[in-house]
Amino acid sequence: MAAARKLARKRATQVSSAHQSPGIETFVPEIRSDVKWRPTPGAVPPFAVPSSAVPVIAVWNYGVAFKEMDKFHQWLRASETQIAGMLKTAVAKKGGANKVFYLGTYLNIDSGTPMYQTYWGYTSEEALDKETAWPPLPQGLRKLIKELRGYWVRDPGRSESRFGLASNYSDVSKMPNNGLMLQITIEAAK
Repeated sequence: MAAARKLARKRATQVSSAHQSPGIETFVPEIRSDVKWRPTPGAVPPFAVPSSAVPVIAVWNYGVAFKEMDKFHQWLRASETQIAGMLKTAVAKKGGANKVFYLGTYLNIDSGTPMYQTYWGYTSEEALDKETAWPPLPQGLRKLIKELRGYWVRDPGRSESRFGLASNYSDVSKMPNNGLMLQITIEAAK
């Protein structure tokens, strides 16, 4: 009788597994948190940003460990206005059409995890690609940007993105035709 039950279990296991191919799937856990970030009373007023839209934005995406979060926010409170002001002064001193602006560091306030995006505005793609917008950095400004970039560097999941003002890219056929996939994309769009 025990042998019959053992055989029945073996057949049941074989039947149920015969319909499902073996494989490995990535499990992505969903983490829910009731943490919502709220502004701190007495926060410094934001610094001035360009009065018109910048055509190209570079974004640093990164997270900061909870244990570093207060220190980072205090550093931002003390340093962001300096970064924006010193950069604006250095860019004006350099002159030229290509300019770069510090647009701020933002916290994702809908997530319990401290995730940030730091925005840099550029007046052209060339200004970003060839770094022609960057003036010689005064030592104090270089130190501040290095400290900010240090938070980005410490996150192994960090990334950088570039965005162009969408209305400037409305004609796909005018894009530089420099690759097979771009050619196929243009043909598929017709």
